[in-house]
Amino acid sequence: MKATVLIPSHSNGRTLEVSTASALAQTHADLEVIIVGDGISDEGREAAFAMVSRDARVRFRDNPKGERHGELHRHQALEEAQGEAIFYLSDDDLWLPWHLEVLIPILSRADFVGGTVTRVRRDGSLDSLAHDLSIPRARRLFLRGANRLPLSGAAHRLDSYVRRSTHWHPTPLDMATDLYFFNGFLADSAMRAASCGRASVLSFPSRERRGMTSRERSDELRAWLSRMSDPTGVAEIEADVQASWQRIAMKEGMRAQQLMLQRGRRPRADSDA
Repeated sequence: MKATVLIPSHSNGRTLEVSTASALAQTHADLEVIIVGDGISDEGREAAFAMVSRDARVRFRDNPKGERHGELHRHQALEEAQGEAIFYLSDDDLWLPWHLEVLIPILSRADFVGGTVTRVRRDGSLDSLAHDLSIPRARRLFLRGANRLPLSGAAHRLDSYVRRSTHWHPTPLDMATDLYFFNGFLADSAMRAASCGRASVLSFPSRERRGMTSRERSDELRAWLSRMSDPTGVAEIEADVQASWQRIAMKEGMRAQQLMLQRGRRPRADSDA
């Protein structure tokens, strides 16, 4: 299954090149990358043209600034997409090398898939976001606004997008752009949704990096991308992600026990003794 990767970009010129490099380094090589400019900065435009000149799989749509987050530009890019599977990557996030490899088989039986995203805190610690969109309750939580899926973890089939009642279009001002788009799939009971349990995305929340220069942000991403180019480094990252999962599971288990005690219930013993 061929993959089309959309990378929307407005002002993150220096990080765009690093994010795009992580898409081109995927173990699943049958892909195309479309950089979707939305009033892109001069720095970003330069980076985009550099990637186009280096790799024939990259195309660049140099659009003027669109309404809201340039959602219509994304729709226009999908009209020329050649892939059956559509992926999204923010211009300041990174994919681990197996992202496409592990999500594409799930797309053979689902319309919309959420990958597991790990947030990289500014101090380098990791925090993974869990979800299981095959469970109706999880879909309902998304529909109520509880988003556990940054754009870089989202994927869907192109034919599923075509048969949606709504496509990418300017989002209402009281809604988050990406969640609004996701919910167009999740609100339709005919759309099959699933999640991938193996972490495959590193997200670098911009709100935690206020005050960092564009060079500092790109240097941070380059350091992580460099680790991914080495098998030992990749193994270390995955081990760190697993350790973050264990910390989260322990924290959630303790919270559940506290709630049970507050309600006057004793936690069930681990054994029959």
